[in-house]
Amino acid sequence: MKRIILSVTLIGILITAGVFTMTSSTLYTLKHPFTTSEGYGEAAWSTAPIRVSPKSIYRLTLSATSKNGGLLTLRYYDKHGFYLGDAPDTINVSLNSPPAEGCPTGGVVTTTLFQPPASAATVTIVIGSEDNQSELTVHALRFERITRREAKDIIAERTAPYPRPAIAPDQRAAVQKNLRGTMNFLSKDIPLSIVILGDSIANDTYNGLFRLALAEHYPNAKFSIHLSVRGGSSCQFYRQFNRTAQYVLRYNPDLVIIAGVSHQRDTDAIRDVIRQIQESSKAEILFMTGPHDLFNTSTSGRRLSVAEQDEREVRFKEEVRLLADLPGVASFDFTPVWKEYIASMSVPETHIMRDNIHYNFDGKLLLATFLADLLR
Repeated sequence: MKRIILSVTLIGILITAGVFTMTSSTLYTLKHPFTTSEGYGEAAWSTAPIRVSPKSIYRLTLSATSKNGGLLTLRYYDKHGFYLGDAPDTINVSLNSPPAEGCPTGGVVTTTLFQPPASAATVTIVIGSEDNQSELTVHALRFERITRREAKDIIAERTAPYPRPAIAPDQRAAVQKNLRGTMNFLSKDIPLSIVILGDSIANDTYNGLFRLALAEHYPNAKFSIHLSVRGGSSCQFYRQFNRTAQYVLRYNPDLVIIAGVSHQRDTDAIRDVIRQIQESSKAEILFMTGPHDLFNTSTSGRRLSVAEQDEREVRFKEEVRLLADLPGVASFDFTPVWKEYIASMSVPETHIMRDNIHYNFDGKLLLATFLADLLR
């Protein structure tokens, strides 16, 4: 498949090309429209690596048309070329869509914000069709660094239709009393290294601009956030073959947040990962359940009767609560909090989802805001 090469725009030169007006903050722009039917994956259309800074915020804007939509992402790598994770989002497009404002070619303009994890050095932009066969035409594409003020304005606009995410004070206090070192570092602006460990939902949570959300509460704090995620992976994966060394310990963490929905209620595996981390570091641990509980939809969950599922649910909640009895470990059952929040929204949950499990940009912003509020 022929690749379209993105050109580097000289800083300070203003160029009007298609939909977008270039500014000095623009890093890359598409020279020519292209069409692809490759699915989102290894064979998808992608750019050459683009240098980024974890301290900066980036906006990706594209105009595209397609019959069935598509997916776009930034794919993060560290300075050694080690893959760190994706920041995927949907391309909500339709061949029958009216022309977007300022877009003479028609199609829909999609805007997504990104803030790379602490060890990211480069990203590639990846774009693919939704169903591996329908054509997706990208008319224009721009990747730019924006100011924090611009990012805040965009976030405020995107989250305006939803209630403000907030953790109950007693729940927040119960978590923070077991994270005394973390809270001390944040409040006294002592450098803090955070690792987010988990699956694609943990990835979504970070990619809701978690660093920016946490900085809202601690504007002078010095923290770095490392992303260690693998789609569908749980503590059953991270506990094996000394993987905690590769995915966690190499970042010298002060706080490890174990998140996601893939842990299959295996508290033995969760405890083992916690043990491995604490044996080789002084890190505090926050384990939090996912926004959704996928156990009942899994193969093992479907084998159980309703009564057995309810019994296992009660037992798991108790086991999660007991994690907080371990030194330097806090636990938080996020599932009921998220369920209550969804019930309070005036729009269906599908408005913040990119599929039946994962979240679109709006949903990711809400997840990150919840996590930041837990540490407020």
